[in-house]
Amino acid sequence: MRCLPLALTGLALTACGDGTGPGLTEAEVAGAYVATTLTIDGGTGAVDQLALGATIQLTLTVDGNTAGLLIVPGGATDGSDFEADLAGTWILSGQAVRLSHVADSFLNDVIFAYTDGTLTGIRADDDTGTTIRVVLSR
Repeated sequence: MRCLPLALTGLALTACGDGTGPGLTEAEVAGAYVATTLTIDGGTGAVDQLALGATIQLTLTVDGNTAGLLIVPGGATDGSDFEADLAGTWILSGQAVRLSHVADSFLNDVIFAYTDGTLTGIRADDDTGTTIRVVLSR
């Protein structure tokens, strides 16, 4: 769990064709999202961070700005709660959504796939063997 705020390297989820392809617009993707899945697997099985009190609230505006908050109880490197202000920007390319926040969190390193009101991302770090899976839903 303490690796959560670290910038991770590895795999990015790619979008699948489901009828919401290249014609997708920022207006279709914009909205308020909350985490419905947030798991971290360090090689011994996925740990449900939402069940442990973690939350992600994220708003994407049509003009490319973001607002929100990421909270992970005990997720800071010193064991205290990790909080990240999700003010920043976002871009859309096809079905892929990329976030850019001033706060240093794994969300900056995930490429999300947008499908039917849901943003899904996976981040794997081959060096640590850690995989983070996050689903944000409207």
